[in-house]
Amino acid sequence: MAEGADRLYTAWPASAVVPGGFISAATLDGVQRWSTPGRVSGRTLSGFDASEDGRVHVVFDGGRDHKVVVYDKEGQQRSIRRPRPR
Repeated sequence: MAEGADRLYTAWPASAVVPGGFISAATLDGVQRWSTPGRVSGRTLSGFDASEDGRVHVVFDGGRDHKVVVYDKEGQQRSIRRPRPR
């Protein structure tokens, strides 16, 4: 949650409706603002974190090709970072 930016972020698992899962953003009073498809990392879909200004960093699970995507509070993609191989 990014209270100062009036955003609540949730991640959803894959389903029959959305095969790869997705992350979505809503205002704190429940108005859906945006969503984007992708499989969020973590057993409990915990691979995301929001800053107070509403930016959300999402770790998408791509098997061996994980990536971190940063979105602004309006859902615009701002950057993509890939972890360095070990």
